[in-house]
Amino acid sequence: MTHVNNPILNANFRSKWYIATFLTGFVQVLMLVLKFIRILLLVFVLLFGVFLIIIATTIDSLVGKKWAQLWVSKLWFRSLLVVMNVHVTRIGEVQAGGTLVASNHISWLDIPVLGSVLPCYFLSKAEVKNIPVVGWLAHRGGTLFIKRGSGQIEQVRSLMKVYLDRDHCLSFFPEATTGDGFSIRQFHPRLFAAAIDSDVPVMPVAISYQLHRQSSIEIGFGDETMAANIWRVLGRWRTDATVQLLPVVQTRDLERKSLADTCMHSIADAINIPHTHRGVGFKAPLPDRHSR
Repeated sequence: MTHVNNPILNANFRSKWYIATFLTGFVQVLMLVLKFIRILLLVFVLLFGVFLIIIATTIDSLVGKKWAQLWVSKLWFRSLLVVMNVHVTRIGEVQAGGTLVASNHISWLDIPVLGSVLPCYFLSKAEVKNIPVVGWLAHRGGTLFIKRGSGQIEQVRSLMKVYLDRDHCLSFFPEATTGDGFSIRQFHPRLFAAAIDSDVPVMPVAISYQLHRQSSIEIGFGDETMAANIWRVLGRWRTDATVQLLPVVQTRDLERKSLADTCMHSIADAINIPHTHRGVGFKAPLPDRHSR
């Protein structure tokens, strides 16, 4: 094949290459600027949260109810999502009265996403309490902390019962770790016993993230550290999240293991996770739908 050295074609190719290189670099600079702007705004939101929670706890102490605290938490979560340009769609109705909420866990964004549409308290791992400002806000916001492997399960279960007996909504992530959104780990059944003890229903909640209306894996941690994941997610221009509040599961006459498995499969059905990707590490038995 004869190679034709056409100066016009070569010039056009070089021009397009220069333009593509310039645009790529320009977009990268814009993403970097966006990340730093969001960091500054997040610092402001954190400080704003400190002010709000002090006001809320003062109001609640005067009226004798934790009303302002939940309202402020919801407002703060929504402010954080505005900074991150996260758009949340809620499907389903909020359950009135004491309810234990069991959700799948994909990202650190799950808490503000869930908290922005559902007035509830959270159960969190103890490490969160040690994060500057964030840990203080979570503690003052009524979060229950649990230290893994410390034998605190029964103590936490008792505290959960107190919240539920007072008709509060309490949310937790029974996978006990984050996933990729395309599979779901086995739900740990122990803490489901708090709902049985208080005779309150459990509401399964399915969280999913989309990018251009397609399921996105860019939110999950994967093999990243939390800091690396936050830095990467800060560069996303927009994130769409869907929160499905699924029909509640009544706890009377149910064992905690059966309750956990039923919730896990309900969430998996809602976000179309195949049976082969459920209970990763331990396959949970499918619930008998005819017996419910």
